[in-house]
Amino acid sequence: MNLSPLPPPPFETIKSGTQCKVVESHSQWCLYLTLFLLKLIKLGITILQFFCSVYIIMIVYELAHTKTCSTVLDLPKSAGCNRETRLCDRRYNHISFATMHNAFANTQAGFLVAQHRGCIQNALMQGIRAFMLDVHITSSGNILLCHVSCAMGSATVSGTLEIFRQFIVQNPREIVTIFWEFGYDMRSDPNSHDDDKIELRHQLNLAMHKSNLTAFVYAHHTMYFVQWPTLQEMIGMDKRLVVFTDSRFHIRNSWETSIQKTIQTSFQLSDINALKTGCPMSGFRLSRTLVVVNHFVTLGALGINGMSTNILASVFHVKFFANINKFPFFAKRILLCMKDSDVFPSFIAVDFWESSDVVQVVDMINSNFYVANYSWFAVDVATVGQTLGFGNLNLD
Repeated sequence: MNLSPLPPPPFETIKSGTQCKVVESHSQWCLYLTLFLLKLIKLGITILQFFCSVYIIMIVYELAHTKTCSTVLDLPKSAGCNRETRLCDRRYNHISFATMHNAFANTQAGFLVAQHRGCIQNALMQGIRAFMLDVHITSSGNILLCHVSCAMGSATVSGTLEIFRQFIVQNPREIVTIFWEFGYDMRSDPNSHDDDKIELRHQLNLAMHKSNLTAFVYAHHTMYFVQWPTLQEMIGMDKRLVVFTDSRFHIRNSWETSIQKTIQTSFQLSDINALKTGCPMSGFRLSRTLVVVNHFVTLGALGINGMSTNILASVFHVKFFANINKFPFFAKRILLCMKDSDVFPSFIAVDFWESSDVVQVVDMINSNFYVANYSWFAVDVATVGQTLGFGNLNLD
């Protein structure tokens, strides 16, 4: 019997077998990688679901601690102007007003991704006197109050104006301010001659007149050096609504005051550290220019309330914007803006007004400062800060 070993397989067979093993190994590696990625995606979905659940729970918790939207807008009688007798002899541009940023975007009005829980009615009853409203013309040609996209939530212009009409009629010693910002429902901002912009202005003008609010409007059409009236003078004239828009002079309606009479701080600050950097002003500065201090962060646009972030900050040690709407940080930051920029904050704008101290901060400003001489602000602010126990106004 021939027991000699078998001859080796041809080279092609060895090569082919090696390739098969390589292919098999590669397939197994791809399978393991695919399974790992699927598990990673599943984990990501689970984490997202967890945070969505926490978010919904927080909204429910906040709503449970928010007063039901008021149906009665009649304040107790007062001899003061905006509830304060000391404000009656002061000019409109010498007073600080608590301001509701994107006021329409509140949970009680049906917005899921909201920037407030409490509605405009409650804000009026609690002392908010200025309101920022974004009016968009949709692709269907209607105007709605929306933020960025009307698909994310909207409110009617007529219904919102009716709230202000009722409040102004029922409270003859209250002065209210509206800021209109024009938008185009995710479409680019057209130039002044485009049909969308013309139609938006036309419909808004009709809505203002139909609301019967134009009879109450004080429009400051004069030059910068002409004084604003006092609150008492505005009450005497029954002109107790100021409406700002960015409309150009040649197309401005009788009820519009140019937004160019104001300057404002950045509205794109990301977190508490950005708030600490101060209040750089955009545009030029004059002694009678109205200053808007934006005191909110961009995460507020995601519907994250100060009340919730304070809780989450304690649980997860996330402190990137906890307590920004509360004393002492809020008050100290506004005082620092006054000190560093040498300006008087005419409008202090916040998200989630109902969990903020904005009304108290505005009262602090109106109680301690009077715009008699802007050059004295830096000294006065430091003195007031020390009197209020804020020391050197350090925000750290």
